[in-house]
Amino acid sequence: MATNVAGSVHSSAMIHVEESELDYYFHSNLKGKDIRFRNLNVRNYYDFGDELGRGTQGIHHHVVERASGGSYASKTMVTRFDPRRKEWVESEYNVWNGLNHRYISRLHDAFYHDDTYTFISDICTGGDILSSLITRESFTEYNICVFIRQLLEGLDYLHNENHTAHLSLTVWF
Repeated sequence: MATNVAGSVHSSAMIHVEESELDYYFHSNLKGKDIRFRNLNVRNYYDFGDELGRGTQGIHHHVVERASGGSYASKTMVTRFDPRRKEWVESEYNVWNGLNHRYISRLHDAFYHDDTYTFISDICTGGDILSSLITRESFTEYNICVFIRQLLEGLDYLHNENHTAHLSLTVWF
């Protein structure tokens, strides 16, 4: 959250490191359209699994799309008890829906039902950066160069092209 005399802004995006250029090309060229909120119950389309985490704005779960069997992450936010949350959700939606970069997780679906918003996005299973680095036995200089290049390209895209600050970095191996 950023706050100044003009007000406050809430948004977030996840960054991931993708090892395969071919996977990026395939997935990024499928995006082609903006994701629109569907006024439907998300549980009719996705099976919810383990909780991945909780934040100030919502709860994250592992979900599986019933139609394709694809694994994704969900972020569920309830706006019923705090009218400001709806503004935060819409702000996050607008930012995330505008992102399309190989190293930034993608928004795949969005639902609104009974004052509950749910975003469906890429699932970043690598954990936090520090834990991922600590658990590896060794790195080559080339591995580090590729990792840092991808991280900086994603951050450059967020900062310079979208004027967006990151709040959390997640590694996706």
